[in-house]
Amino acid sequence: MDSIKTAKTAPLLLLIFMFALPGLSVAEPVIEQLKSLSDQNQYAKAYQLATEHRERLEGDLEFDFLYGVAAIDTGHVNEGVFALERVVFSQPKNHLARLELARGYFLQGDDTRSRQAFERVLKVKPPESVVKIVNKFIAAIRVRESQYKSSSTAYVDIEVGSDSNVNAGPERNTLGIFENILSASSFANKDSYTNISFGGKYNRPLTPHSSMFLNADASIRNNMKETVNNNWQMTFQGGRQWQLEKMKYRLALVGQQYTLDGSTNRNMLGVNFEGSYATSKLKQYTFTANLMDMQHPDSAVYDSTQLTLGLSTFTRADKVTWYGGISTGLQSAKESSETAKSGADRTIFGANFGSLYSIDNRSSINVSIATDLSNYTGIYFGSTSKRKDTYSKLAVTYNRLINDQWKYRVGLNYSQNSSNVALLAYKRTQLLVGFQRVF
Repeated sequence: MDSIKTAKTAPLLLLIFMFALPGLSVAEPVIEQLKSLSDQNQYAKAYQLATEHRERLEGDLEFDFLYGVAAIDTGHVNEGVFALERVVFSQPKNHLARLELARGYFLQGDDTRSRQAFERVLKVKPPESVVKIVNKFIAAIRVRESQYKSSSTAYVDIEVGSDSNVNAGPERNTLGIFENILSASSFANKDSYTNISFGGKYNRPLTPHSSMFLNADASIRNNMKETVNNNWQMTFQGGRQWQLEKMKYRLALVGQQYTLDGSTNRNMLGVNFEGSYATSKLKQYTFTANLMDMQHPDSAVYDSTQLTLGLSTFTRADKVTWYGGISTGLQSAKESSETAKSGADRTIFGANFGSLYSIDNRSSINVSIATDLSNYTGIYFGSTSKRKDTYSKLAVTYNRLINDQWKYRVGLNYSQNSSNVALLAYKRTQLLVGFQRVF
């Protein structure tokens, strides 16, 4: 026992008895019971026992330590912090007590003192298991601090690859009598490409549980030969998000412009809602709703409004994260012509499934499968029945972190569109290598 400081309220005869027979400390049986209960993780019983003897034993450093830990683990954080502060003040080199005190500060929300205490523990080079725990707390403090400070991030991504069907055209010998009508550029054309993406995020807290955000992303794709299919896309999102203990809400205004071969192909403006609920640290459900207005400056016949709803989930295991979801939507054409109905008036049903396997701390493999079914209300030109499409995609990607700022990926994507309109059916394979720098 390091030290015994009997409270002033202890009976005088007890003080005399303890002075005369120091080896028979009355505190010792209680402390041994507290040790036993703590070893069995029975902190509720330990706290109850400690409170029964607190008035008499408060000030005994060994008692204060056991009492402080039990108090913190049973939700009586303020009591535990006061007890552990007495221990650390009297024994500055008691790093175990300082570690528990740092945890108490963290639970109180005192990030500054918690970080300082954790960093002092790291300076004495504790065992690796303790280092890992401390680093997790410090990382959590950084995340929590960012919720009350404006923060921003940015990235640049460069991707090069080979695309078997740059223009998403049909294969030859699949169109029958229409084979000789179309030009060579209408069929599937293979090419190599480069894609440069960049963007950033800005977050500004408004209250302890809500913040304002602004995201901007741009992507520029250039093909080596099929330059007519060069395109770029810019997307903006801005809105507000709310973070509660297990739930997170997000409401955003979304704007997007898509340009093909130097001309604006589509403008999109709408709202997005996203709500997530975490049933545990390993499982989460997310609901999304999007309402978008789409305009095509060069082809107004395809102008439309689209509503989509989605439900997804992800589950973390030891090294694998599983995710999947379903969605449904309705796209309504603004014109009533058959061309508009067969190109922009449809019901949509979708599903996706995938997994992310962590090979080690820096490497992972992501496999995803997605499919979308579109049933149009119009008959496509040259067809005899209402258009129906089924789009499917398989993606396999290997990701590797080079350091905290750089990472690269190698991927294989295969997609196909099955349609009762032969002109719209195609298959496509992409091989790619990408590098990303985060700022």
